[in-house]
Amino acid sequence: MTAPQLDLFDLPQETAEFKPKLALPFQASATIDVDRASKILDVSRITMRRMLEKELFRAYYLMDRPTCWRIEYDSVVDYCDRLRVHYAISIPRSPLGPGRKRRRDEELLPFPKEQTVGVGLVMKVLDCSSPTVSALIESGTLVAYQILINQPGSPWRIYRPSFERYVASLHQMARGTSSQGSTSVK
Repeated sequence: MTAPQLDLFDLPQETAEFKPKLALPFQASATIDVDRASKILDVSRITMRRMLEKELFRAYYLMDRPTCWRIEYDSVVDYCDRLRVHYAISIPRSPLGPGRKRRRDEELLPFPKEQTVGVGLVMKVLDCSSPTVSALIESGTLVAYQILINQPGSPWRIYRPSFERYVASLHQMARGTSSQGSTSVK
């Protein structure tokens, strides 16, 4: 005769005194919603959902609310750190303020959104093509990253100071060649 098997998942029915709770993979206080994650990464809600579907973050989906994802905040921080490492971005972050244990949302990306320019502006200012901008990024002349790592079609976010330095160096070279040309004419 065998011993009866216990059903570990046999919970009491919901009553006024007992209401079963949903077991979550991580603490609710350690999670953020799609809107906040989208704001941190500066992407649309649709892009954020695609990133969630690709499992780029630790997250769970609330079954009772079809549009509600809960994303572990630390996984967003880890992803931003991974962007810095993958694209070898060595721009120093500002130090944490006194009494702060973590960075503000706007400090998580490799560089601030306000200091970001797109490929379109670079092409317009330099009067060049998209492959030329890509070559400048790949050579390290321009500091940049794609929010979707190695994803074709993901737009580049270029660090404005690196672009301004490059433009200044072009102006410097142009002045140097024009002054050399004028001295040789004399």
